Amino acid sequence: MPGDPAAMAEEYVDREVEATRVPPAVRRLVETVAERHPTGILTNGDGRVQRRKAAAHGLDGLVDTVVVSNDLGIRKPDRGIFREAVDRLPADTHVYVGDT
Repeated sequence: MPGDPAAMAEEYVDREVEATRVPPAVRRLVETVAERHPTGILTNGDGRVQRRKAAAHGLDGLVDTVVVSNDLGIRKPDRGIFREAVDRLPADTHVYVGDT
């Protein structure tokens, strides 16, 4: 079935974004933490998709950085991606909260 690859890729991104949800309690938690501490998103995946998800849910405006695995060529649980997040969010201590 012939198709326009760029249009198909864009539709894929749109569907990925539409399929994600950020529960209100999670959003409030991110807002509360981000008001008091440097905060970031650390995620595996394609940068364009992951950034669109963050933007669609208004999270990109709450956090100081978004670290995406495919942009770096390393994925969680590789320590290198965590080191990158630490470098981008200077602090004495860091806390990672996963979603699984």
